[in-house]
Amino acid sequence: METLIKSIEELQKYVKINKSTDFETYQQFLIDAQDKYITPYIGQSLIDKLITETADKLRSHICRALGPFSLALATDEFSINVGESGHTVTRTEKLAPASDAKIAKATESLFNRGWSNLDNALRYLQSNIANYPEWKDVSISISTRLFDNATEFQEKGLVDIDNSPLTFHHLRMLVLRIETSETFKLLPDDMKNNFDKSASEDITTSMQAYTGSRVAALHTSQSTKTQRTSGAQSQIEFKPIIRPLYSDMQYTGNYFDEQADFWRNTLDEALIAAEKKEAGEGTVKYNSSERRIFVATATRS
Repeated sequence: METLIKSIEELQKYVKINKSTDFETYQQFLIDAQDKYITPYIGQSLIDKLITETADKLRSHICRALGPFSLALATDEFSINVGESGHTVTRTEKLAPASDAKIAKATESLFNRGWSNLDNALRYLQSNIANYPEWKDVSISISTRLFDNATEFQEKGLVDIDNSPLTFHHLRMLVLRIETSETFKLLPDDMKNNFDKSASEDITTSMQAYTGSRVAALHTSQSTKTQRTSGAQSQIEFKPIIRPLYSDMQYTGNYFDEQADFWRNTLDEALIAAEKKEAGEGTVKYNSSERRIFVATATRS
């Protein structure tokens, strides 16, 4: 398989590695890193295009991620020799093997650089999407019914994710779960089955803000917080981060929960207003178990 980085000289632009390293030995790590960390976000079609278009700025962005990822994968194996004598390390009068702690820190640093640079590559790709039609299918596959991308999730969902495409990508299944199991169930059946984001700004805005608040509340709750290991192992997979907000620091109440309640009430009001407008001023089109109109002076017959 062909990779975006094709030589040790090219790799040296992105990571610190000895020029005498055999590229054929190292290439297997480039292949694995490209398959594991690049292709799922970029797509094979776009990678195939960038392999031949060496002057493309996006290619440089991606290689800045691919280089650190590949070296991070190679670090542990490069720190030992495997031969007839089993697993050994190289030691000379001037050089001694690095400690496990230093190797772990170097690996963690490489993964951090890789994720950060990949995030920047995806930001660049999103802002120049018209120039990369090969990415269309991939971009659609990482969107949801209410949010097209990370920027829309941040601006309409009202959750600070630093406009990170990687964060949105890894939160996507939770976003879809909330949309399917909660948000769209708040709509009447006729609207639920034929929902159009552009049909009503008030309704869509409330749905997006409610979904964003619920996602943030679940992701930052103590009961669902993922236990993270220390060192390089915690960086092998990208960990999406949402900073928790507290309405009362003494009791650490999750403000996102309060916001979810607020936006659900706002959505109910927007739906009632929309139905009044459709059915005629002062009347309500439907009366479901979720929404009933009570009259204080009415008597039950």
